[in-house]
Amino acid sequence: MLNFHRRLVPALSPLRLVPALSLLLLLTACKKSTSNDPPPPDPASTASFTSFSFRSANNPSVIGTDIAGVISDHEVNVVIPFLADVDSLIPSFTSDASKVMLNDVRQKSDSSLADFRHRLTYTLIAEDGTAIEYKVSVKKYTALPIIRINTKNSAPITSTETYIEGTFNVTANGTDLPDYSGKTEVRGRGNSTWGMPKKPYRIKLDKKSEILGMPTNKNWVLLANYSDKSLMRNMIAFRLGEWFGLSYTPRGQFVEVFLNNEYQGCYFLTEQIKPDPNRVNITEMDVTDETPSTITGGYMLEVDQRLDAEHWWFTTQGVALTIKEPEAITTPQLNYITGYIQQMEDALYSTDFKDPANGYLKYINDDTFIQWYWVNELFRNQDADFFSSIFLYKDRDQKLSMGPVWDFDLGAGNIDYNNSWEPTGWYIRKSVWISRLFQDPAFRTKSKAKWIATKTKIAGLMTLIDETAKTLQYSQVENFKKWDILNIYVWPNRVVTGSYANEVAYLKTWLQTRIAWIDAELALEN
Repeated sequence: MLNFHRRLVPALSPLRLVPALSLLLLLTACKKSTSNDPPPPDPASTASFTSFSFRSANNPSVIGTDIAGVISDHEVNVVIPFLADVDSLIPSFTSDASKVMLNDVRQKSDSSLADFRHRLTYTLIAEDGTAIEYKVSVKKYTALPIIRINTKNSAPITSTETYIEGTFNVTANGTDLPDYSGKTEVRGRGNSTWGMPKKPYRIKLDKKSEILGMPTNKNWVLLANYSDKSLMRNMIAFRLGEWFGLSYTPRGQFVEVFLNNEYQGCYFLTEQIKPDPNRVNITEMDVTDETPSTITGGYMLEVDQRLDAEHWWFTTQGVALTIKEPEAITTPQLNYITGYIQQMEDALYSTDFKDPANGYLKYINDDTFIQWYWVNELFRNQDADFFSSIFLYKDRDQKLSMGPVWDFDLGAGNIDYNNSWEPTGWYIRKSVWISRLFQDPAFRTKSKAKWIATKTKIAGLMTLIDETAKTLQYSQVENFKKWDILNIYVWPNRVVTGSYANEVAYLKTWLQTRIAWIDAELALEN
């Protein structure tokens, strides 16, 4: 007889039953949730690149080594790390598509030629005929746009006063932006920066032109950022100008510059500050604008203690001002704007300066003063204590405005004198005009409100720096091969960090400390 032994299973106690029921409910919920998920796409209606590269065997005269692209979100990005001609390349690719098309022509891996000077759109056809687009960008050298300046007879650029004729060519480098080729005049620019080995340049094209997506104009600037080893302080400050709400902040693009076929390094191509509907949008005056209805604007001024302009003067408070526009200013126009500035300053330092009708608000657009102030205070910008590079403008029948912001390569801790490297302490707030404005509780309250209102954007500053460092990841390598300065002191650096990554880290830490200090100080104010 067979004996069956029954295994006794103890009954579950209520305490042990709870977890079991919980697990059962969780599994049921997961099953229910899963049933509501969208079904996976039909493989017959999908197609993708699984690889995309350029093999040296297929492109022997152009590429010396195989180069693979990076595929992500229907985009393919390839960087060829040297100056190559990319107008006739043969790509190698694998795909699960039934066929791959480019401009309605079927493409074959390892045999079809294509012009990659600009971004291309490949169309992958799935089994059921569904068309899926992939954008393919091939960027050479450092992946930045490339500017080539060639002067007449390869003449050297030795002056900040005398222009030299030449050509100006821009390769947009694998983007959707158009290339550019034209005639130009070029000279040096800057004060202390002109004395550095890597020179900044002023560009004057022979006609108004759009460059790298920036609105048409003749006048451009190439900032060298030699002493700013992060290469990005000016760009970051310009973005802050936008965030704080200034009506105009110079646009710009990082570029590689070749002068007479010799590599000069990574530069920041930006807009020259000029009257223009797309720049400082003020009325452009001529010598006939002297009537009561026309003489009130537009004017553009610069605070500049160097006094190297044709027309300059000091206010009674010692502010050194120069005329930027109109260039051919007449005596009546000069008398008008100098008189207006002095009336404003007299009102600012009068006993009833807080009076909205008769005080400083009669003469200035205080919003622009606050916007300009915060960018320069956040960067603790050395020259912005009313020494130089401070722009003001007055349009016709309008009040005096501050801006745009300019010249930040020595800001954000990149300086070793006047204690300007310190991330703590008010700096611009102590300067002439600004210190008086902060004696008005209404101005102080409005200034604090602007900082608070902009904090959500300021919170994105570290991300912007990281993204910019990524954009410059190849460029900075070539730049510091040309200018081997990461391990040496360059005037007026506060620190020598030894690497590009450390320069970026120092900039981030300094700004984080500065922002935290400003937040804490404002929290203490009534």
